[in-house]
Amino acid sequence: MNRKKKAALSGALALALGLGACASGTPQSDADVTLRYWLWDSSQLPGYRQCAENFQADNPDIFISMEQYGWDDYWTQLTAALVAENAPDVFTNHTSRFGRYATLDQLLDLSDYIERDDYDLTQFQEGLPELWKTESGSGQLGIPKDWDTVGLFYNEEMVEEAGYTEEDLWELEWNPEDGGTYEEFLAAMTIDANGVHGNEPGFDSNNVVTYGIGYNEAGSGYGQVQWSPYPLSNGWDYADENPWGRVFNYDDPNFQESIEWWQSLIGKGYM
Repeated sequence: MNRKKKAALSGALALALGLGACASGTPQSDADVTLRYWLWDSSQLPGYRQCAENFQADNPDIFISMEQYGWDDYWTQLTAALVAENAPDVFTNHTSRFGRYATLDQLLDLSDYIERDDYDLTQFQEGLPELWKTESGSGQLGIPKDWDTVGLFYNEEMVEEAGYTEEDLWELEWNPEDGGTYEEFLAAMTIDANGVHGNEPGFDSNNVVTYGIGYNEAGSGYGQVQWSPYPLSNGWDYADENPWGRVFNYDDPNFQESIEWWQSLIGKGYM
């Protein structure tokens, strides 16, 4: 594609594991076109390489060159490439960055191509394609690639030791007032240096050996895999519109009480 605007495949945040760039493959000798594809998730790279190989087998005149950068480095590299007019033809985007590239006119409107090929956007989860439209809604600047389902990983032996079964975990309930049975579970999973659990008398919250849950880091302004499930399940939304918000709802009591509860887990020694 010799256009300055590039097609963007939309994707939800996946924490990047690799820091260096990783390019794949050597162009086929009979390929007339080379398409550069960028992504940030190293764990997805093998699967997309296989997709590229399968596509190339059916389309030998097209070669797909894949490059992977870690999350932090990815956006720096992409911005520099756009400035230098050397950006990839297709790249994985993110809703938190989408508006920047759209307003700078760096993304190709795919509407004509979608109509030409009768491409079915209804195959995606309802509402996903709309997240990648222009602010006016007239242009489609991306196609959904994936999205996050936030879940918790747990240690089966530790869960059993704390007196819980797998079935118990499916029944856990949360609320922002006292954390519900979910917080009770986190307390039970927490152990101090004396072997006392967080739900037992004498627990020392200042000398914890095993925490009930880890929070990784603050999660920026959207806490995608850190805190977002709590306020979002408490009737809160980030902004007046998604993704073209102009009013952000961080003063919403539903948000504030959720974050206050989340932060309280640190003081209690559970997180």
